[in-house]
Amino acid sequence: MVLYSTFNIPTIVLSPEEIIPTIEKIIHTLPDKERIHFAEEAVNYIDFSKVIDELHENDYDAFGYKLKVHYFNFFNYVALWRYKKENLVILEFKRVFKNYSDFIYFTEADRVITTILNFFGYDKDDIEERKKNLVYGDVEEEFVWNFKNMTVILNKDIDTHRPKLVYAITFENNLTSKATQNMRQFN
Repeated sequence: MVLYSTFNIPTIVLSPEEIIPTIEKIIHTLPDKERIHFAEEAVNYIDFSKVIDELHENDYDAFGYKLKVHYFNFFNYVALWRYKKENLVILEFKRVFKNYSDFIYFTEADRVITTILNFFGYDKDDIEERKKNLVYGDVEEEFVWNFKNMTVILNKDIDTHRPKLVYAITFENNLTSKATQNMRQFN
């Protein structure tokens, strides 16, 4: 604990009794697709009252938020772009660190990519080669799923080479009222 304080590294110390309740607060369990829409769930994990980053341009407004949980047990930050003229919101889920490390293990990247591919569905023969390109390769690789009024893209951040998940959502969607209200506060 002394070294953490000396080097100003933010950390917490937990007793054995505190470990499980603390972890359960940040672990993401995949939603039941019949019970809740995945985009609605993602929006519910955003604390709109706590903006980390903010940018206003002519065509769009951009906001950055820390997520309440590690979405897909990996992503802890979301960038939200609101394009008013197109009636479009883009949510870009990333993994960011408080320190200067851009490092993640390849096994972490492989695990989250596999989880997302299983969740959204991908059963083509080229899956292993494309996953390798996404995890280890320097070539651009992405998986795209199209839904009604929404597109989901899984690729990697150009700078950090970490997996990135993008939801492009139009407001003519079928989200329940609470999530729609949360999203519409930016329109």
